[in-house]
Parts: sequence; C-alpha cells; structure tokens
Amino acid sequence: MRRLLVLALTYALGSTCLSGQSDAEIQTAVQKAVRAYSLTEIKSSVEEGAVTLTGYVNLCRDKLLAVELVKKLHGVKAVEDRIEVRGPRIPDEQLTAQIDWIVAHRIQKLGGFGFGSMKSNVRDGIVTLSGTAARELAVPAINAIGGIPGVRDIIDNVRRVPHYDYSPFGVHGVPPHTPTEQ
Repeated sequence: MRRLLVLALTYALGSTCLSGQSDAEIQTAVQKAVRAYSLTEIKSSVEEGAVTLTGYVNLCRDKLLAVELVKKLHGVKAVEDRIEVRGPRIPDEQLTAQIDWIVAHRIQKLGGFGFGSMKSNVRDGIVTLSGTAARELAVPAINAIGGIPGVRDIIDNVRRVPHYDYSPFGVHGVPPHTPTEQ
C-alpha cells in the first residue's frame, strides 16, 4: 500500500521528479549551453520542462544551433522557438539563387545525384526545403543555407533517404555486393 502511495505521489508531481531535473536546473543548463556558443542575446524560460527561447541572432544557423542544443539537454521535454533573426533583408529571388547554388555545389562535391535532390521555396526570407536527400547532402546544405544573411528561418521538409550508388562499380571503383549465383 505504501509503495502504491509513493508511486501515485511521484506521478502526481510530474515527470520533472522522474527525470531528476527541476526547471531551475534546466534553466541553468540552457543558459550555459547558449553562452558556450556566444549566443548571448538568446534568453529562455522553463515551465515543466518546456523551454521557450526568445531574443535575436544575426544568422539563422545560430537560431538552429540554439534550438538543437536545447533539445539535447537532459530533462527538456519541448522547445518553443521564438528567436528572431535580424540582419539584412535580401530579395527572395536572390536567396533562392544562393540556395540552389549551395545544393548543386554540394551534390557536385559528393560526386553525383545518388545523394538525392532538394528543392527550396523562399518567402519573406523563410526557406522551405523539400525533396529527398541522403544525410550527406541534407545536413551540410541546411547548415550552409542557415549561414546566408537574409535567411530568417528554415522549414526542413526533406525526407532523409540512404545514399544510392548509381555507379556499376560501386563506391571508389569497388563493385557493389551482388548475391552469389548458384
């Protein structure tokens, strides 16, 4: 009976007790994480393990970094991103051209189209990415896009797929594995 009462009390107090992280401890961890990357204009608040980030940065990649850092902290249940990206306003057509170049350059650097394809739609500096791409294409391209002045946010709708080797000789000239013939 006593165990049942303790379990009920623990459940009633919420998962903050179960995770061992109080809101104050999470708040301290968030502040340390953003300061470690010199993101000093980002502020945070924590309520029941949910973190709200506010403030501003000059590049979208800093906003993306802050959100990813906080998501990985112990005890964080959710992250609400209210960070504003300041900086120059760049025409959407110019941003689109830069993004297309980044994706094409990354595909070329990887050696071909076996890594997928990404498309962008830019509206008021907000970039929506779609398509299918291997991680080797998507992650570095998104990081580079986040570093373009004028990009306010990135909505990543790119479906991650494994790299496909179109070459009959496989990677680095080594034939791909084929089933043994009998």
